[in-house]
Amino acid sequence: MKNTLIHKFGGTSIGNPKNLDNIFKIIDREKNCKQIIVLSAFAKITDLLVAITEFLSKNEFQKALDALKEIYTLHLNWINNSNSNQYKKDKMYSQLDLIIEQIRTIIKGIGIVKEISENVKKRIIAFGEILSTSLFFIYINDKSNRVIFLNAVEFIKKENEKITVDSELLNEELEQSNLIITQGFICSENEKISNLGRGGSDYSAALIGSSIDAKSINIWTDVDGILTASPRIFNDAQSLQFISFTQIRELAKYGAKVLHLDTILPAIEKNIDVKILNTWNIDFEGTIISKNNTTQKFSISMLDNISIFSIEKKDDQSYLNQILKSLSKISANFKLLEVISNIDKTDIYYKNENSKSDHSIICVINPNISLISKELEEYNYIYDSKNRILKIFLFSDISEKLLNLIYTKLKKSLF
Repeated sequence: MKNTLIHKFGGTSIGNPKNLDNIFKIIDREKNCKQIIVLSAFAKITDLLVAITEFLSKNEFQKALDALKEIYTLHLNWINNSNSNQYKKDKMYSQLDLIIEQIRTIIKGIGIVKEISENVKKRIIAFGEILSTSLFFIYINDKSNRVIFLNAVEFIKKENEKITVDSELLNEELEQSNLIITQGFICSENEKISNLGRGGSDYSAALIGSSIDAKSINIWTDVDGILTASPRIFNDAQSLQFISFTQIRELAKYGAKVLHLDTILPAIEKNIDVKILNTWNIDFEGTIISKNNTTQKFSISMLDNISIFSIEKKDDQSYLNQILKSLSKISANFKLLEVISNIDKTDIYYKNENSKSDHSIICVINPNISLISKELEEYNYIYDSKNRILKIFLFSDISEKLLNLIYTKLKKSLF
């Protein structure tokens, strides 16, 4: 439906009860549109649930129960600090107790059989989104009588790695209500609960939006959209009004934390705008990500812990493919970044989360090369002049210094 907005709220947005008034304002000011609210688990919860599955795999049942207690406490505090009346809070307390008891029952069952299957692990991890949506549904019903709760496993299916969305069901529900609450991240697979992987809530929002031709997909975070640099490093970083998918994909690949790489691709392929917005600053326009609308401002990101594998240069592509295949078998966390060939050798840059390395890559979109030409003379780099994307390869011990220097010089191009 062309008049439908998709709002995805991440863990730091929905997990902070101080944000609830803002979230309601966001929904209320768009009441003339149909809206689907996609929720992540509260911040820290997915990590705790993953920890529970790891404890259970090692038969460390008390540690699993301790982690569950922490999950309970975080949600209990959320309820206590929400601005709901006592009747609604009591309903949320009951719902929280019910879901926590379901997880505890699973833990006790595994304690008896002394093993945990992959299906049970996925079921446990899904409880983060089940908790957040269940509690928020009760909360929002205190504010609105036009809301429907729709379980994501009913309409997002995964089969042989292919994801399908039941758009017919979504459109039927939208005919009945202006507001739907659902989970991000989780789906069904072979009639059992599964998930879309890390970054899955962004992916859920994009899949839902693209399946019904939504008006836009709004990703609500804790920063003012896509910035010229990480605000955690540079407090004067500026927001970009818009950016192309190609540009944000490169920034995300090399360290930008706003989005998980390629999760919004389904929306971009349908030419649906994706907006990155701030739950703490709801009147700020944020950043629009689209297929072709490129920004002319610079933005910079950096990725550390990069490994390099160098081989003698050969014209035989099959030889290089064999090397890459062998590297990928070393670890499931192998991530190919760049393959660069010069006169006598080929350098393969990759990231492996299971190992430490001493190289970094700085990525800059729209750099003013003339401002940093002196710095570039000292390092290996590649520059894609068509897309105006610069990548600098260097040792990690000097990467922060160079990052600061380049940012300071390129800042001049903003004025």
